[in-house]
Amino acid sequence: MRRLLESRKVAVLVGVLVAVLFAICIAAIIPRAGGTGQATPEPAAPAANESDPANRVDPQQTPDSSFLYDTSISSLMSADAYMDGQTVQVVGEVVGDRIRAEDEPDFCWIALQSPTSPNDVVMVYLSRTLTQHIDTYGAYGKRGTTLQVRGTFNLACADHEGLSDLHAEHSSVVRKGAENPDPFRPQDFIPGAVLLALAGGLFFLFWRIRESNR
Repeated sequence: MRRLLESRKVAVLVGVLVAVLFAICIAAIIPRAGGTGQATPEPAAPAANESDPANRVDPQQTPDSSFLYDTSISSLMSADAYMDGQTVQVVGEVVGDRIRAEDEPDFCWIALQSPTSPNDVVMVYLSRTLTQHIDTYGAYGKRGTTLQVRGTFNLACADHEGLSDLHAEHSSVVRKGAENPDPFRPQDFIPGAVLLALAGGLFFLFWRIRESNR
């Protein structure tokens, strides 16, 4: 009879500890879920005035090689032969490290990552002077400098072993880089601490049962 009562006490205590653990975990998760907000969309750029004579298309204008393609890094990754040798302009975040060019000591390589598709990266070949305004190279915990780069896109560069690259002639800063360290959140340690407390409580209960049965 005594052992039966002891078993019931253990079951009740275990149930209480499990309920407390569940309540604490829910309390730690709910504020995090509630604090997640959606970014406010930026206002759209004003539409061009169609009545402005500067916006009218001249059907007599002939094409030339100075045309500038304001495109994206993602589009360059899926470009065809038509884009080869064209002057393009892209915007992206500088990631990784600056790599010194082996053929020209005054030139280097940087990796420009698409702001909308992190998997799309274009290698940019440029002079070292064009990298002087890069304050941060993107890495874990860092947001790299966002650059606007203009230059010649090569689908398979003959000078660089067939690499698809962008030979930059101009670059400007769109947004400076910044440090993004992971914030310290004490509430993230609550579930682990509760599990440790529960394990200690269960160990103590089994120890008491063992001692009472001697």
